[in-house]
Amino acid sequence: MKRRTGHVLMIDARMRLRALSPGDAAALFTIVNSQRAHLRRWLPWVDDTRREDDTRAFIDLARRQWQAGQAFEFVIERDGELCGAIGLNRIERGNRLGCIGYWLRADRQGNGIMTSACKRIIAFGFEDLGLNRLVLAAAIDNGRSRAVAERLGFAFEGVFREAEWVNDRFVDHARYALLSRDWRGS
Repeated sequence: MKRRTGHVLMIDARMRLRALSPGDAAALFTIVNSQRAHLRRWLPWVDDTRREDDTRAFIDLARRQWQAGQAFEFVIERDGELCGAIGLNRIERGNRLGCIGYWLRADRQGNGIMTSACKRIIAFGFEDLGLNRLVLAAAIDNGRSRAVAERLGFAFEGVFREAEWVNDRFVDHARYALLSRDWRGS
């Protein structure tokens, strides 16, 4: 696995991924708090994020995981505005695999932001980290997230029944994977 090459991943002149920093806590919490109804449908951590300190604790954990090479969490910025977050996590070095997770503000969806962010995180995973397999799981009813995986050439591998407890119910996951050789061939 190659060493990480920096804390900013440029996408284009308007958009970048930037490693989470302690200074992001207030802005991230404000977004999560204002988007609570939108985000909680798919994300189990939203109800547990009640204060800015909860966001700060997550950032501290993310920074420790970054240093250990276990996970890489980024904010998504477009035109200087924080739009959401994306991460490459659950990294298994021995198996050279990682999982992609993300969220985006409701008012920024439908503009290709997440597809572009995923393309960049995929390149980071395969090219910079030397991973071989990336997994993306989305609730089966989360059509937008599933569409991102399908647009990017992830192979649908099946439904994992009741894979995650999300706030008040179990959700089934549609699980997708992309191999390095498939990405290089695209």
